[in-house]
Amino acid sequence: MTNDAVLPTVELYSDIHCPWAYMAVYRLRQVWPEYQDRVRVSFRALSLELKNRRPTPKPILDVEFDLMKEQEPDLPIQRWQAPEYLFVPTFLPAFEAEKAAEQQGEDAAWEFAWQVRLAFFDQSRTVCMRNELKRVARDAGLDAEQFLIDWDSGRFRREVIAESHHGWEELKVEGSPTFILPSGTQVHNPGAMRVKLDRNAQVTEKHPADCPDGDCLQPYRAMLDEAIGLAGESERDVSNLHNVPSD
Repeated sequence: MTNDAVLPTVELYSDIHCPWAYMAVYRLRQVWPEYQDRVRVSFRALSLELKNRRPTPKPILDVEFDLMKEQEPDLPIQRWQAPEYLFVPTFLPAFEAEKAAEQQGEDAAWEFAWQVRLAFFDQSRTVCMRNELKRVARDAGLDAEQFLIDWDSGRFRREVIAESHHGWEELKVEGSPTFILPSGTQVHNPGAMRVKLDRNAQVTEKHPADCPDGDCLQPYRAMLDEAIGLAGESERDVSNLHNVPSD
């Protein structure tokens, strides 16, 4: 197996409660067995509530939930089923939880990133609560007690804020989700339809996804192939420099 330290890295800037990002992670997981030994994906915080200075209104999420189901019928997602008072008011604790999960390795980070989204989108769980995040850690196969020690330390809030600021204000990403390739190329929301909502959360524009032959996994394969190819070209360039004959 290739050493993870030398694999090309794709960064995924996303919000945990962004339905579009949830669909992106779902699709990424489908193609991942083909790529897991050739490229890394690192999850980066991109908090919408920090950018917008408010939570995303639930009516918007309800409409987007339906749009996700239209694009991916097998995606485990449904409108909030629990009592309204249990709806998640902030996702900053969940972002911190992702960082705590990373302390147990990349596989743990991957699985936690999926499970925390699944808990919100499909199971209507309040993933800002300590007890729920511990349950998610268990669902992801983590050492739940060590996870709580790391999460309780409070040391990840600055990292979450810094990553979000970097994504929004320095990289100027278009939105969640955005993949950053090793070249710096940004890929926003691959394989997704383009939609505009008005202030009343009504769809005003809807354009079909750009998926070759209707295969919406292909943009993910193309993106990861590009990341791997660029890394290979860089290695060849370095090798050529080392092999330049002297005068």
